[in-house]
Amino acid sequence: MRLSSGLAAAVLTVSPVAGGQATEDGKASACRPGEMWASEADDGTTMSVAPGAEFVVALRSQPGSESSWRVLQFDSAVLQGIGKPEVRLEAKPDASAVGFLSRETFRFRTRRPGETGLVFGYYSPEDRTPPGKQVRILVRTG
Repeated sequence: MRLSSGLAAAVLTVSPVAGGQATEDGKASACRPGEMWASEADDGTTMSVAPGAEFVVALRSQPGSESSWRVLQFDSAVLQGIGKPEVRLEAKPDASAVGFLSRETFRFRTRRPGETGLVFGYYSPEDRTPPGKQVRILVRTG
């Protein structure tokens, strides 16, 4: 399957985050210990996820801007969205920096073998179309 942007996809095997430790870019800090994750850094990649497994996509957003990420596309026969997106505030890595970072986390479970494009769009309240940013991940299970 080719995503509509025509990006050549690298293969990313999603693995559990050990002990919930934060990575340098903060991806793991939005997840629970042992959870599988992806972020905007994985845009254009292919995720291999075991059948029945759960995973999280954690996308950086701007607290207070009222902008938010929305799921634009996925095949509900292959993936199931779990609950509502959660927003988590994180301290900035530099202690002298003012303010916070924010991540919106989306949870999914694979339903059956197959593949689907998982597409997110970042919208400000004034935006109608197209979104300001997009993240596209090809999810393969089976």
